[in-house]
Amino acid sequence: MLQCRDALVDWLKSVFPDTWHVTYYVPVTRLEAALPVQRQIMGDPVRFVSVDYVPSLDRREPTGVRGQGIFPVFRFEVHVYLAYRDADTYEDSSMKEWDDVLWGSVGLLRRLTDVVVHQYLGESYVMEGISASRDLVALDARGRYSHHLELVVGVSRS
Repeated sequence: MLQCRDALVDWLKSVFPDTWHVTYYVPVTRLEAALPVQRQIMGDPVRFVSVDYVPSLDRREPTGVRGQGIFPVFRFEVHVYLAYRDADTYEDSSMKEWDDVLWGSVGLLRRLTDVVVHQYLGESYVMEGISASRDLVALDARGRYSHHLELVVGVSRS
């Protein structure tokens, strides 16, 4: 499981620009943290990606990537946060960068609609998107908001 997680983090780091912080350890992002701590963890402006393992006790699963019979498939939640910025035009707003994250050059949704094969430490890892949801979340009580994408990604070593 840890190798699959590390391969997913490595792939995400290769997809996102260097201005993004990609990690598998999320100490306080799900809690309202003091602003300096939150900025240190999530960046300023917020451009943050975290990966969490999704345990399953169902022995019937996983069934393989798109029926290809690749076992085992470990599931991970990928959380993507981008600071919300309102503006008069689309080009000046955070929506332009957010659309790039979803469908453009980063294109997480575009890429994970299909199966991704990533080389990590001499091994091939197969990744595919299982589900996705997105929304706008409050980062704190001060009125700071963030675009948020939650992806469930299946990863296996082929």
